This record gives sequence, structure tokens and C-alpha cells, in this order.
Amino acid sequence: MKAVGTVILSLMFSIAAQTPPTAFADDTLTVRAILDANGLDTVPALTVVDTAGGRVTRLTLSSLELTTLPDTIGSLTALRELNVHSNRLDSLPESIGRLTQLRDLIAGSNNITSLPESIGACDSLSFIFLDRNDIDSLPSSIGNLAVLEQLRINHNNLREITPSLKECGSLLFLYLEHNSLETFPEVVLELDSLYSLHLAGNSLDSLPEAIATLPNLSVVTLADNNFCEISDSLATWLETRADYWRPSQACPATADSIIVRAILDSNGLTDTRVEFVTTTVMGSVVEMNLSDLPITTIPSCISQLFSLEVLEMYDCSLSVLPPQVGSVRGLKELYLENNQLTTLPGAVCNLTNLEILYITSNQLESFPDDMGNMTSLKEIYADENALAALPWSLFIIDSLEYVDVTNNELTDLPSSLLSNSRVFLGIGGNHLCGISDTLNTYLQNSLGWSWQNDQECNNFARGPAASSPVNGKLIIGPQMNTAGTPVLTILGRLDAGDRIQLISTMGEVYRNFSPQRGHGFRYVFHLGNIAAGPYVVRVLRGATSVAQSRVLVW
Repeated sequence: MKAVGTVILSLMFSIAAQTPPTAFADDTLTVRAILDANGLDTVPALTVVDTAGGRVTRLTLSSLELTTLPDTIGSLTALRELNVHSNRLDSLPESIGRLTQLRDLIAGSNNITSLPESIGACDSLSFIFLDRNDIDSLPSSIGNLAVLEQLRINHNNLREITPSLKECGSLLFLYLEHNSLETFPEVVLELDSLYSLHLAGNSLDSLPEAIATLPNLSVVTLADNNFCEISDSLATWLETRADYWRPSQACPATADSIIVRAILDSNGLTDTRVEFVTTTVMGSVVEMNLSDLPITTIPSCISQLFSLEVLEMYDCSLSVLPPQVGSVRGLKELYLENNQLTTLPGAVCNLTNLEILYITSNQLESFPDDMGNMTSLKEIYADENALAALPWSLFIIDSLEYVDVTNNELTDLPSSLLSNSRVFLGIGGNHLCGISDTLNTYLQNSLGWSWQNDQECNNFARGPAASSPVNGKLIIGPQMNTAGTPVLTILGRLDAGDRIQLISTMGEVYRNFSPQRGHGFRYVFHLGNIAAGPYVVRVLRGATSVAQSRVLVW
């Protein structure tokens, strides 16, 4: 302890020797006067300051019920950070302009109605935080702040932005959410350095096309304005930069039913009634079924169906899926079977709430690389396509349970499959001639079933048992459900009259099942208490066996 005390004492003498005592005393007297002016005579000045070089460099006066900042604050000329957040100030003094070393001004959650013109003399300011005040305008001198990087004035009363802001050539972040802006602040279009723009919660009714020319703008928030329409080109530009923009409730042309009407009309379906293809809740479309209709195009306005959770478009004539579908962020189920799609837009990976994706019987040659971003995806059915590979990111999705890629052109599987033992996989009818021994062992042991290569491969029917097709699909299973009970999963186009039999190795029919047609082609049968071992699953159509497969219950 003696040694430690000696070091500390020595350090104190060292600091004292380097500190100009007059400057430090003057700064602390100024802080004392600020506290006393607000009736805070019991708060020690040294508890609200940081010092460097014998001067006060940081002053933290947040949440102290301050009602005034005396002009004397201007004498703290070494101040780099001033924090007066969450007080009852209605103004900042003109003397603040003397704080030429000030870098951070934090004065949110007060009652400030305006900034002093002298703020422009604080030419070291890089961060200004003024959220939740009553400011209705900015002084023109703010344009003098050449190194300002972040300006936050959310939840104020701004009706316009001073044109001088264009001189802030270092501005990266501009927060103007929840103000009273009725027109887009044109000065923003001259801020070439701007990276992040926040305009949600105003009264904007239009967005200039020129915003797309800002070279560095990467983040935009626009929700809760009065937009009734945004051009297709601008909507495409915003897809990767903005949160979704929600049309105003006051715009009759953007009501959900009108959007659906536009989708139908664009495909010549003028006689098809909206209520026949939609399910609504409180006036919002939550399900839309366009299946078996001659749908050849999906207009970009589909991105405005913010409550849509289920979209069915199987047996249509779609050859292109527009990227705007990726903006329907609430979508949970997407059905696209039996179309002519050759690709999926990368924007579909923005559907972070999507749980089920059916894209059976199309002409897909690949999936987007960023499928791993679809963090809620549980089931994907992509059989009967032309997939040559699966993206590595697909199998890193924690929620993924079923992947059916039977009857494609796969020659290998990504190694990421090895890290996801939860996935139930259908891969028959591919060209997996070169699959690694590690993946082969995984498929046989970890998944509990075997896979079959086509006859072009030397290792045809590799594994102890091969699955049999049901109308071009495979029977696969069983696995355990969440309760630990064995379940049998069948992927196939089964008819309502089909019977599924579970047969023991002695040839006895252990269990009969009658499938009920579900959406897509997956059927799950609970086996209940059953002894471990091999079984045979047989599908009977009438008196004819149309499929048979060995399965292993473990």
C-alpha cells in the first residue's frame, strides 16, 4: 500500500506542476456559477467535469432540471463536449459561439425553440444532438460548420431546412424524423457526402428523382409520410437503401383493394373481382390467391401490400418475378409452382419473415447467393427445376427444416449442409456422382435415409436403400417431431384416395394412413409408439402400388 500511495502522490505533484492553476480555477468557478444559477449548490463542480491540460474539456449536466445556461459558459474555451440532455432549457446562450474547440453538443429532450446564430462560430463541431425539442428552424450560420458529420434533430417542429446546410461538406448523417416538413428539403440534394438520411414521420407528399443521384446515400427512412406514389425507377433504387415507405391512409389510390385491382387489370383480368382473390383483415389484404389465372406480369405496386402474408401464384404464366416482391416484408408464404421462372431476383432474400417457399416445376437454374438472409425460412420446395447448385448460405438458416430439390441438375451439395442436422432433405433424381464420402456418410447416418443417383453415375443407388418416386417425387422419412415422437414425412403428389401403408419386416401391415390433400406436396404422419428398425412404406392408388420405400425408425 505504501508503494501505491507513493506513486499516486508523485503523480498528483506531477499534474500540479503542469497545470496552469489560474485557468483551472477560472473554469471550475464558471461551472460552479452554472450550477448555482440552477439552484444546484450541493452538486460539486468537479463531479460534472473532465479536464485535460489544466482546462475543463467535458461538461456533463444531463438530467439536472437545468432551466438556464448563463453567458459565462462562453469562457470555457477548451470545452470539447457539452452535454445538457434531458433538462428544461428553452434556449442556448449566444456566448456558446466562443466555444471554438467544441466537438459534441448534446442538448436533446429540452424545450429549446431555436439555436443562436453564433453556433456557426463553433467551427470544430462534428456532432449535434437536438432530438425532442421545439426547434422550428435552423440558423443560416450552421452552414459554417465545415466538419459537421452528424446532425440529429428528430421530434422537433422544423418546417424547412436552411439552404446554407449545403455548405456542410462533411455531413454524413442527417436525422429529421418526426418534424413538420411538408416538402422535401431540396438542400439535401447538394450534400454529396451524405450517407444516411432519416425523414420518417413528416408530411412529405413526394420524393424527387434526383435523390437517386446522391453518390454516397445508402440509408433512407421514409415511413409515415403522405406519399401516394413513388415511381418504379425510384422504388427500385430505394429497395436496397430504404425501409419500406408506407402510403398515407389519406391516399385512396393506394388502398389494398386498389392495388390488387391494378395487378388484375395489368393482366387483362378486368372482370375478376378483387374479393374473389383476396382475404382481408380490417380492410388490409393478408392473403392473395392468383393461382390458375393468366398472370404474366406483377406490377411494382405489389410492394405496397404491407399486410400481405400469403401470396399464391401457382399454375400461372409467370416468367419473371419482379424485385418489388422482396419489399413485401410481411410475407410468410410464397407459392410459385408450375410457372416459367428461370431465376429469382436477389431482392427475394429481403423476405426475412418468409417461412415457406414453393417454386416446384419451374425452370430455375440457380438460387440467389444471399438466401441465408431469409432467417425465418422453414420449408423450401424447388423440385422439378434445373438447379445446378445450391448456395452455401442456404444451410446456415437456423430455422430451416425441409429442402426438396429432387429432380434437378445438382452435381454436388454445399459443405454447409454438414452443420445443419435439422434439415430434412430430398435430393433424388439429381447427378450427384461426385459427392464426397463425408456428405454421403452424413446423408445416410445423420439424416437416417438413403439417396439415389441417376443411372449415369457409376455409384448408382449408393447406400443401403433407395427411395422410390411418387409421381416424380420421393418418399423420405422418418424423423422425430419436437415431442420426440417418430413422424413419417412424404413428399409427393398424392391423391385424396391414396392409402399409405407402413409395413413391418415380417410383411405385416403395421399402420394405414389416408392422406388429406395439403398445400404443396408434403404430408406428415405421426407414427406414435413404434419399435426401432427398418420398415417399408407403400403408397397404394386403388389396388395398385405406385411407390415403395424402405425407411428406418431409430
